[in-house]
Amino acid sequence: MMKHIRTALFLLACLAVGVGIGKVIQYFRHPKTEETPAVLTGAGRRPPFRGFIVDAPSNPSEIPDVSALVATLAHCHATALAVRYPRDGNTDALVQLITQCRSFHEGKKLSFILLPPAVPESSTRNPYPVPLAQAAKLAQQLQIDFLVVSWLSADPDEDWWVKQLVAVRTVYEGHLILAADQKLLPDIELWDSVDYVAAFGQFPITTKTEPTVHDLRAGWASNLDSLESLARRRGKALFLLDAVAAPAAAHTSSPHQSANKKKNPTDPVLDQYQALLLETKGRANTDGLFFPAAEFGQAPAPSSTTIHHRPEILALFASTWASESGSDPVSTSSSSEPTPEEPEP
Repeated sequence: MMKHIRTALFLLACLAVGVGIGKVIQYFRHPKTEETPAVLTGAGRRPPFRGFIVDAPSNPSEIPDVSALVATLAHCHATALAVRYPRDGNTDALVQLITQCRSFHEGKKLSFILLPPAVPESSTRNPYPVPLAQAAKLAQQLQIDFLVVSWLSADPDEDWWVKQLVAVRTVYEGHLILAADQKLLPDIELWDSVDYVAAFGQFPITTKTEPTVHDLRAGWASNLDSLESLARRRGKALFLLDAVAAPAAAHTSSPHQSANKKKNPTDPVLDQYQALLLETKGRANTDGLFFPAAEFGQAPAPSSTTIHHRPEILALFASTWASESGSDPVSTSSSSEPTPEEPEP
């Protein structure tokens, strides 16, 4: 009897060892390739520099009520305003717009960013309608905090850029931002010549044609995790300028899907804003977030110095960007970084 029990125990032990060895072999032959799911944020540190992008008109008479613009910035708890350089090179209205915004803000710190025109002169070299050093001189005269020197949508001529950035440094004391389509950033070697990097363009967020807010948040989280990892390796912080989700492929909804949509109506534009606003909170390396003056999917407004968003979207900005601790955390990404102050609501 004992002999049979010992034999059975021996066979069980051999079986267990065999299964274990088989699992090890299977693991090394077919290792798991799934990435760790992105962790959703939605709380904590807000981007210290956050706001909207407006176009400076060519004529000062085309500037609308600046007090309304500043009031909207304050209502949304924005800390900065990004202004595009006029395409025709006439900067009178640009100077007047920034000067008036400063006076209406009543001493509170409002950071300014100078961007190239909406349709830049070049996708690989100088995007401004004037020499880059000339734009930098104006930025210095206006005490602009950040100068976006590029708007790259193709591989840059890096030797040309190194020389240009050295010249810009001699006339401009603020922070330089290298802006490029998010697909190009990993391959660009100019990071050491600037203070920040900025991503723009369409991000591959989801393949679903009717995504939920959670789907959109997961997509943004994955993209931002990758960009922040890249920025940390280069010792820089990240800005998002006019970043949007790439549209999913069109499809025909089934009757069941259509019925569910009628029962549970959603606002896809509001969902897009909510997802991006939440997923840029709680991030240590995302220092800037700027939205265009017109809503996602809308054509630019005739008066581009006015923020054209529905009240419910402005309320979303206000609630997401509202101070949770009474003041903005100061980023440690750059020792000389200007510190934003929270506008009064």
